[in-house]
Amino acid sequence: MSCIALRVMVAVGLSCAAVMLSPSTAFAAGRDEMPANGRFEQVDKDNPDMPIAWNARFADFMPDKRKDEDGRTVYHYVLSSGVDMGTVKPWVGLRCPKTGAFISGEESGDWYAENHLIVKRDRGRSGAGLKMDIPGSVGANQGCRIMSDVIPVKRDTGFHFTGDVRTTGGASAMIFIEAYRYRRSDRTEGMNDDVDLSKLPRPIERCFRTQIRCDNPAAWTTFREEVVAPQRYHFDFIVVKLVGLMGGEVYFDNLRLTPMSAGELARFKAEKNKKVREKRFAY
Repeated sequence: MSCIALRVMVAVGLSCAAVMLSPSTAFAAGRDEMPANGRFEQVDKDNPDMPIAWNARFADFMPDKRKDEDGRTVYHYVLSSGVDMGTVKPWVGLRCPKTGAFISGEESGDWYAENHLIVKRDRGRSGAGLKMDIPGSVGANQGCRIMSDVIPVKRDTGFHFTGDVRTTGGASAMIFIEAYRYRRSDRTEGMNDDVDLSKLPRPIERCFRTQIRCDNPAAWTTFREEVVAPQRYHFDFIVVKLVGLMGGEVYFDNLRLTPMSAGELARFKAEKNKKVREKRFAY
């Protein structure tokens, strides 16, 4: 079970020392909390209804089967905005060259074309928070979502997650912490030349995720979870995704990911490994 994330400098253990990021991931530095703006206090200067470092406007894709000049079958990935991204599957964190909308990396086409209209900053548990005002027709189908920016993390690090949630009107909430690593193939040839790869120059893919089923608490409730992947799913990045389902209102506030100390991580792995039957799933 799991939850949230954003651009930030990664703390090691329980210290506040920041990890030096490589030039390709340094774009995420400069913030001292994980996820960045997890309390939703900072606003987008161009849209005061939205918190910075979070994304509710999406431009997702569907694969379009075609023939190349040699008659071979190829797939072009066409965004809901109509932009042809080329023959390389877009990865999470890229943006539509036409609209600047966030690409989740999922084949959801235009399902979330109006998602941003039902998400906004609102009163939270303490100060500002995030609200999803979900119509019944949306909640019963694709639901509503908002995703953090991509967060680079140090491999083989575990995290404690906490977040506050409440719901009204029959809506329910889920939180996903999604982990990504570099794809085996670094191919970008064939991608639309207008795509900005300066922040995420290499393709990444989801390899692991945890989730928190918050259900529908009527009062503010704090949810907690440990985020640690088995060795075979070690990851380089995290994205936090908040989801609202069914009709009603969902509120989020005070989201936080805290790195485990070396001792905490060792104890967590030892306890988990007692229950692992196959070595390939060892922590």
